[in-house]
Amino acid sequence: MTGFSPLRSRRLARRWLALALAGCLLALGFSIEPSRAQTLVSTGAFCEANSDPIRNPQQGRSYGDPHINTYDGLHYSFQTIGEYILSKSQDGSFEVQARQGRVANSNALSLNTAVAMNVCGQRVAIYVNSPNTNALVRVNGQPITITDGAIALENGGEVQELRNGNFAVLWPSGDQVNLNIITVGGDRFLNIMPILRSSHANTLTGLLGNFNGNANDDLMGRDGRVVPAQSTYSIATTALDRVLPAAIPVRQVENAYFENLYRQFGDSWRIRPEESLFDYRTGESTETFSDRAFPQQFFTLNQVAPAQVESALNTCRDARVEEALLDGCVFDVAATGENRFVNAAVNAIANAVTRRIRDRAIDELRDRIPIPRFPF
Repeated sequence: MTGFSPLRSRRLARRWLALALAGCLLALGFSIEPSRAQTLVSTGAFCEANSDPIRNPQQGRSYGDPHINTYDGLHYSFQTIGEYILSKSQDGSFEVQARQGRVANSNALSLNTAVAMNVCGQRVAIYVNSPNTNALVRVNGQPITITDGAIALENGGEVQELRNGNFAVLWPSGDQVNLNIITVGGDRFLNIMPILRSSHANTLTGLLGNFNGNANDDLMGRDGRVVPAQSTYSIATTALDRVLPAAIPVRQVENAYFENLYRQFGDSWRIRPEESLFDYRTGESTETFSDRAFPQQFFTLNQVAPAQVESALNTCRDARVEEALLDGCVFDVAATGENRFVNAAVNAIANAVTRRIRDRAIDELRDRIPIPRFPF
């Protein structure tokens, strides 16, 4: 066994010095105000330490050209540009915001290009803007480099870098958001997948719904109005009608439905400047990344040749895409002609990860302070 390395000792010393300084300032009556309009909530159900594994987790998803799977099982397509509250707890200790940007050479499709989260008072954001650079990770506005696979947040949460450049962000409660990075045709985008304990039921709002077990009211805007859950993909073929889940009726959807979905429901969950968890350059704001007129026309698969839709279906089924993700996969492949969108659906299934920082800290402590062996 080996002790702490000099580099690790210096890191720990700096961390304890910062905590001591903060304590002194508080004792003297000073406070360090965040450099943002929003004061982040640092207490609540998601901030209570829980090392138990997540059993029977509930997963929400925003994946591909974003397709939304709510916690309660509603599926809908959400082709808009802007920054949105994807999911937020009523006590504010858990919040996930998504930034959607335009797909290259498309006037009707968008992708998740960034995600920002409130992890019990710690602001974590991940950006994928260019195929030539790695994802940029920021904590409280500062870029970070993840070493040894994970970094600890000050409040008991952590950020893990997984295989293939993917990430997992954990709250102290063990609830987490898994992030898969996909590259298709020069575009890099994120699959965003919260994985939550069932004890958080009935406490959430946002694009991923309210987690109350009823999919019929998942399209509820901030004002409480509900857009009736109808077909959201408009795949007009009898073959797909037989294959896709019965919960997603496959029939033509009028533009009025998309108008309500995007403009009424969707716009209500656009973040306000004072709510934003994202980082901006000088002169930028959430409006810089918004286009309220997009899309100018609503894309449906009725505009695609039936043979192309059938080919997309075969491609997705050959890749063994799960049934719950089949609608989104067919939409993406048929709409873009890009078979690599299959990977977005294949990688929209995430398993809860276990903590790494705590286990590693225990090992380091044992290395530093060997446990004596008694002769009995």
